[in-house]
Amino acid sequence: MNKDRVIDKNAIFQKWEELDLGKCFQPSFNGDGLLDRTKLECLKDSYKSSIWRLEVTVHGKSFPVILKIMKKIGRAKSEIEVKMYRNMNSVLQHLMPQVYCIHSEPNHDWILMEHVEQIDGQVTFHPKYLLKIIPTLAKLHSYTINKWQEESYERWLPAYDSEVMIQKRHQIFDQTIKYLDEAMKQTDLKKLLEPSYSLLQTILQKGPDYFPEVREAGQCITHNDLQIINIGCNNVNEHDWRIKFLDWESAQINPCWYDIYSLIGVFFGYRQDFQSDEDQLVHKCVGLYAHEMNKMGVTFHRDAMELYKMAYLQRVLEYDLYLHLKKGLEKGKIVLLPIFLQKINVWGKELGLH
Repeated sequence: MNKDRVIDKNAIFQKWEELDLGKCFQPSFNGDGLLDRTKLECLKDSYKSSIWRLEVTVHGKSFPVILKIMKKIGRAKSEIEVKMYRNMNSVLQHLMPQVYCIHSEPNHDWILMEHVEQIDGQVTFHPKYLLKIIPTLAKLHSYTINKWQEESYERWLPAYDSEVMIQKRHQIFDQTIKYLDEAMKQTDLKKLLEPSYSLLQTILQKGPDYFPEVREAGQCITHNDLQIINIGCNNVNEHDWRIKFLDWESAQINPCWYDIYSLIGVFFGYRQDFQSDEDQLVHKCVGLYAHEMNKMGVTFHRDAMELYKMAYLQRVLEYDLYLHLKKGLEKGKIVLLPIFLQKINVWGKELGLH
């Protein structure tokens, strides 16, 4: 297919016939898949991918399938996502959508995979549902924690302790200080940042490795973007949810606690309507994560809440403060900055950071 050709229904019909994609379902369903040409829906189309919902029938039973067409545009994250589906689907088969086939071409990767419904939209999300997600997240982490140096994915998955990633953190550190000074020249940002400016300058000079305890607690494959839209489940009406994580382009080898910050900390940052319940629910979630990890043979030798707070501050100071200062300067978006400053002030003092 030519690079500039529009990916539409006709292009999908042509590719289905050309590659005989119906045979992709043989290993999983012991039969060829028949594409229903009247039920193709484009869910999303962007510069990086085109995502379609297809209807396929095998042995008289119809079910939805996702076709994700990744556009090869030299984007590292897109390459990581394809490699996660290609190389890790058998290892993490119960934690990500089942992949039926991947066909690579010079300009596109065609991926047929299981349709897993996003939680978002199925339920009115309440933070109590985080407790249904965390056991599966613990399973994900337990499969690879402290094993990544032994495995082949170290060669292509960004690793926290690699020279490249360490250098990147130092570059972001320098940029954070630059953005902080630029923000002090803008009225709205200055008003927000001025009470914490001197404190931030003092703390940042201690970085970018503020809490080595977080790294020492264990590293593993992390999803690294655990928004609710990236979490799927096909049985939300049952008590025990069968969770699968979607959209793996941000996957990295990171401290395991970073995913807990991504799932819980960022959620409560945006959802201030749950602020009154935050402390209680965070304690439950963090305790459950430590409990589930312990069930799978992973013991943390520090208090779980202490590790969570350290991970929160470490991630904010090494990356998210930079990101949200940038958003504030470029787009005027400062939603999480006040939350970050409050946590740095309170938890930073509690943990001896200032």
